[in-house]
Amino acid sequence: MSEWTRFAELQALVTSLHTSVSGPQLKTLELRLIKHRPNLRRFLHNEAKDAAKRDQIKTGAIKRPDGSTENANAAFVAAVIALSDTLNISETDAVSLLRHALKQAPLLGRDALETAVHEYSRERLALVECLSLMISGAVDQSVPAEARRVFQHHMQELFSVTSASEKSFPIKVADAIASLGTHIDVLRSDTCADGYVTGSKLKGEGVTEALISLTVDGAAKLRLTLSGLLLSIAQFVKLSFADAVYFANLAQSSNTADPIWVPMGMVVIAGLQGLPTDSELTQEQLSHVKTLNTLVFGTSSKWGLKGLQDTIAIQFALFLKQARTTTPQLEQSLGYHENIETKMSLVLSNTPPFQFMKDYLVSWATLDSAAPQQVVDVDAETEIREHILSIFHKLATGFFSLLGRCVRTLKNEAEDLEVTSSLNGTAQQGLVNSGLRQLLEFVQLLYRDRPDEGHIFWTDPDLFKFLRYMLDVRAATIMTAYLDALASLATGPKSAACAGEFFSTEHSKLSWEALFRSLDLTAKHLAAHPEGEMQVGEVLLQRAFLRLLTQVVKFSDVARMSLYSSAHLQVINTLFNLLTRRISVDLKAALFSAIAAFALPVEKGSVSDIALMIWRHLEQAEIVPRPAYVSGFHYGTFPSHVVSTRPEGIRYDMEQVEAQNQLYPETKAFLVLLNTLLVAIKPNQLTGAVDGFSTRLSAPGGINHYVHFVVEEVFLKIHNRAFISGDEKWRMIEYSMNLFDQCLKSFEFMYASGGSLDNPAYAQLRADAIATVQNPEVADTIMISAHPGFSLMLRILSGGPFLKKLFELASVDVQDINRFGRKCPAFTSSVKLALRVLLRTFSVQKFISDLIATDAGQYLKNSPTVASVDQLLAFYKDTVVRIALFVNCQVDDEVCLLSVNLLTAISQSAIFNVVDTAPGKYGKINRLVTLLDSSDFSHQIVSGFVNRLEMEEPTDLLDVNEQLGTDSRLAGLKLDAWKDPDLAIVLFGSVPASYTAKENAGLTNLIRLAILDLLVENLLTNRAFPTVSHFLLGYNIKKTPVVEIVEVNSQRGRRCCLHTVLDLLRVGTLGAGGRSGMGDTDLDLDVEVPLFYSHPKLSERCFRLIYELCSDETTSSNTMRFLRTTENFFYRQLEAMPVDFVVPQASRLGEPNSVVSSTQLHQRSWLMQLIALELHVTTLIGQRSHAQKLLDLLFISPVSDMEKANPFALSSNRFEQPLTKMLEILNSLDFSGDQQSVSRANVTYFSDLDISNFVQFDEYNYCMYDIRAVHSFLLTKQRQLEKQGNATGVYDRARVKAEIGGILQELLDRNSRTENLGARIHCIYAWSLIMRTAFGQSFDLLPADSREEKSYELLKNIFPKFNASNASNDICEYMANVILELLHRLRDDRAYQAMLQTSGPSRGEEVPKLKSTVDALQQNILKGLLDGILRAESSPSLRENLYSALLHYLGFTNPEDGELELEAGKALTPYNASLVYGNLSVIASAGWDKLLETVCRDAAAADRVLKTAALSLLEALCQLAGYQTGAAGAAVGAEKGNQVVSFMVKRNFLSGFVGSLVKQEDVAIQALMQSNPAPENWPFLYIFEAKMSLLLRVAQQRDGMEKLVEAGLLDALVNLKLIDERPDSDADPMDSDRQGLEATEIYYMTATPVFELLWSVVSSGYENAPLLARVSQFLYTHQETFIAILKNKNALTSNGSAAAMQELELATAFIAYLGSNRELLEFGIRGSGYTSFHNITVSLLMHYASAEVGHGVGREVGLVQERHVQVVLRNLLSYAEIVSSGEYATGPSDVTVSLVFSMDLTQKQDKSRISAQTILKSLARSVDQYQRATDEHRSLSHKAADIQRLGVDEINDIAKRAGVSLIDEFSTLQRQQVALQELKKEGLKRGDDIAVLLQIIDNLLLLLWRYFEFCVGTDSSAQLEASNTRFMRAGAAAALAVTSGDAPSHLASAASAEDKDVAKLRQELSGALDKVARLDLVSFCGWALCLIEINFHFLTEWARGGTCRVYSDA
Repeated sequence: MSEWTRFAELQALVTSLHTSVSGPQLKTLELRLIKHRPNLRRFLHNEAKDAAKRDQIKTGAIKRPDGSTENANAAFVAAVIALSDTLNISETDAVSLLRHALKQAPLLGRDALETAVHEYSRERLALVECLSLMISGAVDQSVPAEARRVFQHHMQELFSVTSASEKSFPIKVADAIASLGTHIDVLRSDTCADGYVTGSKLKGEGVTEALISLTVDGAAKLRLTLSGLLLSIAQFVKLSFADAVYFANLAQSSNTADPIWVPMGMVVIAGLQGLPTDSELTQEQLSHVKTLNTLVFGTSSKWGLKGLQDTIAIQFALFLKQARTTTPQLEQSLGYHENIETKMSLVLSNTPPFQFMKDYLVSWATLDSAAPQQVVDVDAETEIREHILSIFHKLATGFFSLLGRCVRTLKNEAEDLEVTSSLNGTAQQGLVNSGLRQLLEFVQLLYRDRPDEGHIFWTDPDLFKFLRYMLDVRAATIMTAYLDALASLATGPKSAACAGEFFSTEHSKLSWEALFRSLDLTAKHLAAHPEGEMQVGEVLLQRAFLRLLTQVVKFSDVARMSLYSSAHLQVINTLFNLLTRRISVDLKAALFSAIAAFALPVEKGSVSDIALMIWRHLEQAEIVPRPAYVSGFHYGTFPSHVVSTRPEGIRYDMEQVEAQNQLYPETKAFLVLLNTLLVAIKPNQLTGAVDGFSTRLSAPGGINHYVHFVVEEVFLKIHNRAFISGDEKWRMIEYSMNLFDQCLKSFEFMYASGGSLDNPAYAQLRADAIATVQNPEVADTIMISAHPGFSLMLRILSGGPFLKKLFELASVDVQDINRFGRKCPAFTSSVKLALRVLLRTFSVQKFISDLIATDAGQYLKNSPTVASVDQLLAFYKDTVVRIALFVNCQVDDEVCLLSVNLLTAISQSAIFNVVDTAPGKYGKINRLVTLLDSSDFSHQIVSGFVNRLEMEEPTDLLDVNEQLGTDSRLAGLKLDAWKDPDLAIVLFGSVPASYTAKENAGLTNLIRLAILDLLVENLLTNRAFPTVSHFLLGYNIKKTPVVEIVEVNSQRGRRCCLHTVLDLLRVGTLGAGGRSGMGDTDLDLDVEVPLFYSHPKLSERCFRLIYELCSDETTSSNTMRFLRTTENFFYRQLEAMPVDFVVPQASRLGEPNSVVSSTQLHQRSWLMQLIALELHVTTLIGQRSHAQKLLDLLFISPVSDMEKANPFALSSNRFEQPLTKMLEILNSLDFSGDQQSVSRANVTYFSDLDISNFVQFDEYNYCMYDIRAVHSFLLTKQRQLEKQGNATGVYDRARVKAEIGGILQELLDRNSRTENLGARIHCIYAWSLIMRTAFGQSFDLLPADSREEKSYELLKNIFPKFNASNASNDICEYMANVILELLHRLRDDRAYQAMLQTSGPSRGEEVPKLKSTVDALQQNILKGLLDGILRAESSPSLRENLYSALLHYLGFTNPEDGELELEAGKALTPYNASLVYGNLSVIASAGWDKLLETVCRDAAAADRVLKTAALSLLEALCQLAGYQTGAAGAAVGAEKGNQVVSFMVKRNFLSGFVGSLVKQEDVAIQALMQSNPAPENWPFLYIFEAKMSLLLRVAQQRDGMEKLVEAGLLDALVNLKLIDERPDSDADPMDSDRQGLEATEIYYMTATPVFELLWSVVSSGYENAPLLARVSQFLYTHQETFIAILKNKNALTSNGSAAAMQELELATAFIAYLGSNRELLEFGIRGSGYTSFHNITVSLLMHYASAEVGHGVGREVGLVQERHVQVVLRNLLSYAEIVSSGEYATGPSDVTVSLVFSMDLTQKQDKSRISAQTILKSLARSVDQYQRATDEHRSLSHKAADIQRLGVDEINDIAKRAGVSLIDEFSTLQRQQVALQELKKEGLKRGDDIAVLLQIIDNLLLLLWRYFEFCVGTDSSAQLEASNTRFMRAGAAAALAVTSGDAPSHLASAASAEDKDVAKLRQELSGALDKVARLDLVSFCGWALCLIEINFHFLTEWARGGTCRVYSDA
């Protein structure tokens, strides 16, 4: 705790204990008070300056607190010296203070010296405030008893005197006051004093005038506060007799020049009131009393103020009167020769002090002092005034009770003086100023406008005796003063009721009847003598009576109605009769005030009959003459020919009388009357009445001329009139502005709020409008334009003088308000009303402009040109700045609130929300920001917003609850609807306590909320950057579009709203280290209540603001970095976030079970969204440490008992096992939906109510019912029923009323449930965001050894809530996303988790198991998923996520997923079997048919994504059901065959899936391949993929091929047109302008699965003849596509894709399969460039047989290309083998297909023949590849067999090739296991390569053998004839002809050349066969060994020169 903040912190703690108490807080207070007691007893005593220390400091040697020395620069030394001299403190304190100031200066936006002075003054004020709070808290019964006892104990310790030499505490305070006064005089007036440095000298040393003024102001405030402390001590702690003497001596030297002379004088009176009188005085006390007696009653000339001496004398006499009862000889002891009453009577007779008391003392407290009062500190002065008035109340009641004889003496003297004056002729002039009159005037001022403060005068017998005693006074002046005093004592409801009863009694000498008779006689006399005038005394007397009448009628409804209903009094008639006579303006003012009191409504929200009568009298009296117009529209402004120019009525009095006197009482009172009559309320409230405007609009004359008079004659001319009192001027402005505000408010309520104009309340207005123009079409326009609010809006929007005056009021300097606002409340109120009018204009202006535009000159022909108020403000830019500056208003919080709301409205304006293109440094940014930032007041504006955000308003738990809306009765009333008391009465029977508390509460928190709404609003909407939010939050707006946060401690830094928001959120949160370290031994124990406890609504707004800043693309980066690094914000707030919810105690709300506040849910939601965003960002940018800390707090560390055990928690069981924070939050969330059925039963009268017409949306876009609008509608309907005679009886009216209440309560309940459900959905959404982020991007940051367990635990806790019968579907949809993410991660992480479980290299005997048990998986997860899928009324999106989740679960538990099955046909391990068959069992128990029915229907008929998910799930279920064919499957009752396939076939789903391929997906995919694909077709691409996967899975099942064929699959595949949409392989993708996927990608995504599915069917029925025919048809139908595939040479290039390779592999497989279909393959293809498929195939074989791959590419790419070549070559060789065998040839015998080998051995190759050399080279390359593959396989096997012998580096290289994430975190054994698995995988791949190469070698040997057999190796024609080979006959015959000599000559000539080539061929063949001979065929050949050996034998024989013999393939 800093030395310079300790008392500020103590003050905050003491303040909090005034409202609520906790054990830790009391303990902290005790410890701190003990610690600071020496400082408190020393009380503001500063250590003296030390010359030696000063000399040391001047050398630059500064001592640190630890005693060490540091060197300081010259600037620091100079500042220390200046600070010491300015504040008159020691050099040591100056050093400490300056160090503190250097830290605080950036926060306060001041320089270091100013900050030091500010902090010094603040800390000393805090000390005094602490003492004041403790003194008041020790006696205040509303303070908790525990705190009160602590305060009392420590006050007793503090005020005790430990030694005779020690001064008492009050005297110490007085000394401090004197010292401060001396300091002020020295600085201000250069008065010399020891130890002080004068102001002139300080200025000479460089101290600024501003710093001196700041010091003087601080000292003056402290001095004033100290005088208040003395008053508190004198009142509550009591002064000793010695202290009383001391302060009486001080009072002698009082002078009015001292600002605190009044409080210091009152200390003496309060001290005398507190002197003990209940026991006999001791000798010491009696000695002090004698001294006091000498001071008070002596004739010493030391008294500077004689009146103060006499005032003290009265209180001293009261003390003596009371003390005399216990000290009988007191008067003799004091030397009195008469009793106390007689002595006091003599004093009062000589110099009565009551005039002094009234004019100087009481007027100081009531701000009525004639002399100007210097305002030092508004708040301190207000508290002191209350003390003074309380002291005088005690003095006055004591005087009348104990010194009654003095009153009688004063009365007798007054009557004698009155008689004497009457004889001298001065009585009528009011010059008689007796002591009694002064006393009565003193009472009148003391109790004026203080409701019920004088009630004791009506109830206490002694005091009431005084009132009755004064009834018989005869003197007019005394009676006038008496009536004025009674008027003050009648203020307040209770007092007015007593006064009304007092004047109603028949025996009363002063009754209502007598008083009204006097008024009536006066009126009649003046009527008989028109030129006569009333005497001055008579005027004063009747004015006093009217004041009394006004007060009684104003505060007592009973008295008002009683007087009004009295037939013989005729109150209103009597008052108006006198009003119309020739009387003074003062008396008229009193009459208007009395009439205004009668005009008050009896009940709120109603217009009384009295008001209607008053309107009639006003019109008859023509107070404001009615304009002489007949028809036409006047807009409320009347031309000269209809308004009389000569002064009449009140205008005459104002111009001719009041203006001359410069006093305007009549006009002021008339304005009050108008404001009383014209009160705006919402139409159709509880009473069914409308407001005063509505009742007058339909009356003759209306009210426009009254408003016109106020505008033209009062408001616009007021600055041109002379006033004696400035207060009166501002009061008139206030009344005028209030009338304008009420006009606009009524106009908004009636017309501009969106309500219907068909309201029956407006029926007469509509009728009058139609009668005016005889045109119903413009009736609405006429009706609206007749309202005075319309004319005022035109005055404003037309930009005339009225608007200019408004802007002048809105441009008042806020410092003037702060200086004079308390002294002149009307000044502040006028500005406030001007701002209110401007704000209403913003909301109404659109309605006006639309009305004028709609009318189009039809009726509003002469309306002025209007513009929006924001457009007009653009010409008054200074006004905008001034409006923003009003946030600094310290006098009226509503001014601040209006300032903020107006700035919000301006910021949303299109005029100010644009980029300012003006030149200069402020161009190119938001216009409003330009205006504010470039002004001279920009710092003041920002500082004002900061201060208002920091300002706290004390609130107890009830205030917090009603702020939140946690009162469930009010929860459903959104916006301002719940503020309607009439509606509350209907709903609850009475106005709720929360409403009353809200009305009485201040606006501090509302201002803070409004500021945050302003900041959030300008971040949400599309505003020109930077917005006013960035300006106020402290971003560096000069750097656009990239902004940065200017830190407070930087050179350019200043404290801004962002820093304040963070400070608010920081309160009560734990430190970055985790715990706060609170312990029993900590003397500085801080008990701070976090913002989410104290002000949840404010907390919600703060978190939302932070979230908007962090999620905005412009501010996100810098803001999050600042919060993360500077504030450690995310971790600290997450750590402090409670795991349970704060709810009010049931006793607070009167309900046993309260719902969790929606505000708390939203607040927590925004924080969790922030955490999710922080996890996302820190993961992306690689700041793992920050993310891991958050993840550890969320998922790893259990919540401590300290965090769980909060006193506000909804439920807290500290004995439960602690869970992680995410689990605790999950458990606290309620998943239930709005299950309460809302019945409209018993609705008879309002059955036609359509509540959908009353829907509105709140800030979170929740659909809420407008309760007030429904209420208004129901009341309107009620009146219709009554008019129709359907609800006229008592019983019917009661039923209608009950029905209205029932409907409203029902809708209120709906709103409440909707609001709470929406808040819970928001909270669960935010929780799910954290889950999806943590288990998504941040998954690898979770501890690997526990994340699987955490996933299980979360799922286990989610599913019971998720599958509850009352769970909300909206909530479940968010949770389904979480379930999906968890299962997705479990599946992806399974292999990694298996590695973590590895203790050493496994040989495959055991499969790594899942951490969770099988039963837990199936019962918790699988069963939960199935229950969720099968739940009733599940939404499509919910099922979509659950399908995907179940798909991941099946993949997670699939034995083939993530495990290596090294041996074909390997049986399931027992663990895998338990997983698979357990899954089947759980599904069977849930119902296969029920599940499949749901999934299949979605797969068949659902929309888009859901269909895709359903199809994918069906595939997985089909795979799972495939295990049912085993023995274990039979054990669970599986049927023969796949159960899923059987169900799809049985229910015709399979045929439907197949049929839709052509009807839906094929059409959509063809459209996607066009140039501009429609967006709605994209989902079909993924549906097609999923469907093909399902069909492929079905084809792999038992009997799957047959069922697919039966379902029409082959026909569907043949008819697919998408196959024919194959793009040109040579096209450049960069030339395409398509968005999304390219056509090539779409083609491969769709065509490849088709080929795979068809090949799967072919593989299952290879020898099926009908199948062969259908595949042939498929090839024939899509021949162009197949030709393009076979001709594509790009598959082997580096640009070739894997899809193109796979496509070619499948196409060549089909060609090989159809090799025996000679008719199809020999069919000529037009335009192909080839003659047949056979020729294309031979060409492709020739290409791939000589293809070279792997050059210039990486190893992995080279292997892929090599494998592709091998597969394609194998397929092509298979085709060649089938064709060359001739065995499977079909079709007509005359059709021949030749496999063309080159017969000319000299020809190397051509494009249509394959040479022997090519085959031999291919054989040699294949043999090399085989040898390399076997070597690699053998090496891999050896490494896998003894993995432990491999080196560490080699193990790491192999493990990294596996692609396992976080491999570096694995142990050596785990890396060995990863390497072992990777070696096995690579071994399997090499084994597949070996099998393919064996087939290639086999086919090549066979083809070579056939080639040589039939081309060069036969020796007789018999052998040729014996051969069944038809395809080589031509070539063989030619060879034989050459050998036998029968060849033609051209063949014979080539024979010799061929012999050479044959010899060479034999040599090459021999080399190739030598390689084959060296192959290890035994280990790898298997089934192909015999064929290879046979072919090898014959070829070897030929290669050695033998003859190639005929060999049959059989």
